[in-house]
Amino acid sequence: MKNLIGKKVMIDQFLTSDPFNKRGEKGIVIDIKIIDEDSADVTIEFEDGVIGVYEYGTFEIL
Repeated sequence: MKNLIGKKVMIDQFLTSDPFNKRGEKGIVIDIKIIDEDSADVTIEFEDGVIGVYEYGTFEIL
């Protein structure tokens, strides 16, 4: 999972909850906090400078 740092991703446009309001937008993975084998909190920086934390699986790797 750590190999995602620096990768471009796009947030799932159908998320039911998105506190950063970035559905469908692209950003770069800048940090990953691994919780267990199947889950992690992924920090993403968007083109407008906003930084948000998303659960692994709520975005697509481009």
